[in-house]
Amino acid sequence: MSGVAGLENRVSVEEENAPQLRGLVDLYDGSRHLSQCLIVASEAEGGEMRYEFKRSTAASDSAPIDFYRAPDAPVGLLGHDGAEGRL
Repeated sequence: MSGVAGLENRVSVEEENAPQLRGLVDLYDGSRHLSQCLIVASEAEGGEMRYEFKRSTAASDSAPIDFYRAPDAPVGLLGHDGAEGRL
């Protein structure tokens, strides 16, 4: 969305570009996905519509893992189960 200015717990958009929205939205900066937010319209002032975040979850470019990964862990492991003669 053009004309977006954000703070930690709210965002404002040019009033002519956004009605009084309410619900789950994805927040982008150009093509970069920033977060998924639950918003509610707060107020219109000075040509801007302000929205408050009820919930904000930062976007990630990878799936979450359910185990600890050491910072120096290898990317992958090569197996050797009978593969010696097949290479």
